[in-house]
Formats: sequence, C-alpha cells, structure tokens
Amino acid sequence: MTLELATLNFETHSLPGLRVWGWSPRGQVERFEVIVQNEHGAIALWSEPNTERARRLFGEESYGGVAIHSPKPLFDFAPDPADERCEILGGECWTDGSFLAYTKTFLPLIRKHDTAGILRELAEWHHDRFGSLSVSVTEEKR
Repeated sequence: MTLELATLNFETHSLPGLRVWGWSPRGQVERFEVIVQNEHGAIALWSEPNTERARRLFGEESYGGVAIHSPKPLFDFAPDPADERCEILGGECWTDGSFLAYTKTFLPLIRKHDTAGILRELAEWHHDRFGSLSVSVTEEKR
C-alpha cells in the first residue's frame, strides 16, 4: 500500500481560526506538506513517501516530520531567523521540528487515512506553540 499524505483530502475539513492548506515545495517533487496556519505562525506536517532513503534510514515506508514556522524567535539562543524568505510565512522564519512525532504520532494516522485525527494533532501542536485556539475539527458537507 502506498502511504502518501498527498492522497488524503484535507479540503473537506476546517479548523476554526486556522487556514489548512497543502503543497509540494519547489524542487521537491516527492515531498508533500499539509499546513495549519494563522498570523501567529504555522505547523507543517511533511512526508516523503516510498523512497529507498525512508526504508534505509527509518525502516518505514515513508518518512517525514513536523515543522514549526514562527515569525518570532522560538528560543533565546537563536536570535537570527533560520530563513529570511520562508515560503510558508512569506518572510523571516524561525523553525523547530520533530522527526519522532511524525513516526510515533502522525504515521499511524496516515496509515488509517484519519484526516480529522491528523488535523486535530496539528491544531494541538499549533495551540501548544502559539496558544489561544480551540482544537476542534469540523467536516464540511459538500
């Protein structure tokens, strides 16, 4: 079975106070990201499925991570932005992230095709980092 984050339909779900969107960064055709974002920052779940690299490095059928994108410094010891032209935020960006969270939390949800669960986890990550939002996921009727 092909495990691809890009095959899940995130357009039918919404998170109050957050924009949900997905994309494949330029030059990275096998990489897909789903992002929850507002003016305080963004959390991006990224995945590169079905690569020899994933099997060799992680023993999994895909590998990925969770990335925090903040318009403000995340830590006192890192005063300079990691990226001055972040494609997600559109400007200066301070970042942090986790490969372990992908494997332990998100990969099981991707395996179950649990779009609502993925978005709920991303919203919780956003709330934990940036605060002040509920983490309810609603499915839009089409």
